[in-house]
Amino acid sequence: MKKLLSLILAVVMLLTLVACGGAGEPETTKPPVQTSEVPETSEAPAVEMTSYTYTFQGMMGEETAQIDLYTDGTCQFFLPDHPMIKDVYAGTYTQEGATVSIVGLTNVDTASEYTTPGLWDWIVDGNATVTIDDAAKTFAPAAAAAEAVDVVGSYIYEFDGMMGKEKAQIDLAADGTAKFFLPDHPMIKDVYAGTYTANGTTVSIVGLTNVDTASEYTTPGLWDWIVDGNATVTVDVEAKTFAPGEATVEGPAGPVGPASGDNGIDGIKNISYGSLSADQVLDAYTPEGVEKAPVIVLVHGGGFMFGDQGMDIVAPVINKALEHGYAVVAVDYRKSSEAVFPAALSDVKAAVRWVRAHAMEYGFDPEHIAVWGESAGAYLASMTALTPDVAALNGDMTEFDKIPNGVTALVSFYAPIEFYTMYDEAGKPESAAGSFESKFLGQDIMADKEKTYTTYWETYADQIPTDLKVWIQAGDADEKVPYTQSVNFATRLAGYIGEENVEHSIIPGVGHEAEAFYTDENLDAVFAWLDGFMK
Repeated sequence: MKKLLSLILAVVMLLTLVACGGAGEPETTKPPVQTSEVPETSEAPAVEMTSYTYTFQGMMGEETAQIDLYTDGTCQFFLPDHPMIKDVYAGTYTQEGATVSIVGLTNVDTASEYTTPGLWDWIVDGNATVTIDDAAKTFAPAAAAAEAVDVVGSYIYEFDGMMGKEKAQIDLAADGTAKFFLPDHPMIKDVYAGTYTANGTTVSIVGLTNVDTASEYTTPGLWDWIVDGNATVTVDVEAKTFAPGEATVEGPAGPVGPASGDNGIDGIKNISYGSLSADQVLDAYTPEGVEKAPVIVLVHGGGFMFGDQGMDIVAPVINKALEHGYAVVAVDYRKSSEAVFPAALSDVKAAVRWVRAHAMEYGFDPEHIAVWGESAGAYLASMTALTPDVAALNGDMTEFDKIPNGVTALVSFYAPIEFYTMYDEAGKPESAAGSFESKFLGQDIMADKEKTYTTYWETYADQIPTDLKVWIQAGDADEKVPYTQSVNFATRLAGYIGEENVEHSIIPGVGHEAEAFYTDENLDAVFAWLDGFMK
């Protein structure tokens, strides 16, 4: 029995040892299989801010507004340097190109009692639209949207023009088109068409283009508020009038006819030779190194209605004269809107007397004076040269009235010389009533031949100085003044003073005020001719 129990115990112990075998080397297990991946944690991108400023005239003088735009679509508005307004307004914005639309500006930092939005009409109920300049870091506000107004209709603007009181008209149609014209002007009949948009009573007109070329004169450009065919006006819906705004587009704005102003040539400017008008002035130019210089009395054109002695068109003549050793006296005169015939002619005659009276002071040669004119100025120069002793044409000025008006020579470029015949030659007798020449005479040149004849040089044929030297030149493509005016003038004048004293030529293919008259070649030819008897 004892042996049996010992055997059983031994078997149990052996089995126990087998079951516990390798306990010093634990079994290796694989990590659990993950059924889903957990992304790595990342930080949110930083919000960046860009500031833009706008400088304006405010209550404190020049002030600065600032807008901060954050990349998360929020924005802030405040006045960074204002001594009283410290509030900060926050809102949101959207951006399309350089245009930023801001909405919901609300005061979030009430550091003062002053509320910033509402100071300017471009911030309306906390909303605004601005244009940003990323390079300059500035912004400019857009105009606030105004209440819708029905602006369809016709509007009149009265102004002081070349013809005295004139009218401009704008027609605004329901389809967004606009027309611009001068309804009562005797010469400017063109109609300009474009499109418009309205912001309340402020109307922006763009793309004005001549669609009815009934005259040779171009309407836009008469005023600096019409620039390159664009204009902004304010309309009065009740009164049916409009008022022009300032030009918003850079560009040239020249008048009908040659431009006026300072020609940039060194000389003594705006010397008064009469006391009846602010236009009775002249500019004096003297050549270097010439003690006693022959003189060119230079008379500008402009339809007897506009221009002055500083017009650019006469600058080449001044420069060439100085180069050839001539002094120049460029003359302005009374326009027909101020005084009618013979006022302008009397002024030019007075300028000739002024030259003689001041010869010693300026180094002029009083015995060698030529009058030179272009267009209307050529008419005035011609009459000055041809009627030196006609007292009725000297006008009502008495200063230096004992000094002779006579001159040595005349240079005439494309002159309207006989008004009555000119419109028949051009095939436009019906347009004479409102013409420059009728305004100059003070009545319709076709209505009273006898009075019109008082403007003719040949009416005073017995007074023509027979020793006068004359240069007459025109272009055969002139649409303003028929070149036959110059041809007939030269032919008939030669009968009085001799063909040898009249130099006449027609430049083929050129029109009124063409550059061909002012080339070095042509001007040198004129001065070579003048040199023969002026020096």
